[in-house]
Amino acid sequence: MQASLNRYLVVGALCTTISAVAQADNGFEATVGVGLALLQSHVKGEGNEAELFPMVELSYADFSLSPDGLGYTYELTPLSALFFSLSTRDASFDSSNTKLSSLNKRDDAGEFGIAWVQTSPSMELTTYLISDISDTHKGYEIGVDLGLPTTFAGGYLTPSIGVSYLSEDLVNYYYGVSQSEVTGSIGSYESDGSFGANVGLEYVYKIYSGWHSYTAVSMEYLGSGISDSSIVDRDTVWSGVIGIVYEF
Repeated sequence: MQASLNRYLVVGALCTTISAVAQADNGFEATVGVGLALLQSHVKGEGNEAELFPMVELSYADFSLSPDGLGYTYELTPLSALFFSLSTRDASFDSSNTKLSSLNKRDDAGEFGIAWVQTSPSMELTTYLISDISDTHKGYEIGVDLGLPTTFAGGYLTPSIGVSYLSEDLVNYYYGVSQSEVTGSIGSYESDGSFGANVGLEYVYKIYSGWHSYTAVSMEYLGSGISDSSIVDRDTVWSGVIGIVYEF
């Protein structure tokens, strides 16, 4: 799974969207299910992906745990909160990629994130900062996402738009090419960072009792700081997710 597509598979975010705050008396919540993700590749030698993944989130009080990582929510007001997270960022290509065999291995990174979330019945605005804490890429990502939820056909439809900036160190670690890695088809590359943007559409429908379906499509513009790299095939990528979960 390429690093730039992580935001579309944040299982905690999906389960939070689907969950209708079914909190038990003891403060424990759980959402379990399965999803199918379709991911368009943007790196040379990496094929498009279709994979099943668990849509699972466990929550107790202000803490949450999912395959994406560990989170903590601190409520500021009834309509705003700070969200702290520990998660990972996937490497931009697999070590088995034969087209990029001349490049040194890129590792997954452990990251710490903080987000300020403001909500209303018709809007959710998220401002976030994610930074490397594993001394892997030594960089950061900042961004703003805006979602506009509304009722539609018996479910909840949320169009969204966002902008982001990936720092020079982050981009160069995952997409840069040093002189020692150059081949006949892969040229050297160094970036100053990359501004990107994304648009998305998600739909949540309550099937029966605690069962919900989830569907989402997203398009991301990677920014010239990434797309100009000699290991990148395109500047825009698509992704999609369909899934079903049960909350209890």
